[in-house]
Amino acid sequence: MPSQRKRRLIINGQLMLQRRASFDQELRLWEEMRPVGREFGSPDFERLMDEDARAGVGVFDPVLKSLIRCGS
Repeated sequence: MPSQRKRRLIINGQLMLQRRASFDQELRLWEEMRPVGREFGSPDFERLMDEDARAGVGVFDPVLKSLIRCGS
């Protein structure tokens, strides 16, 4: 029967492998996720940016632009 220290090493090693596999799976899922909405790369990106420009909202908001100029 292995010592308590060896058992801990075995158990911790197994837990680390499980965590690593879970982390790898999560990374893979994030990389495979398709962009949606206002994210760059989304199929709707150009249309939504045009709508924002016409409405003067988001990055096209005049108040936001004036705040950025004052900070510079």
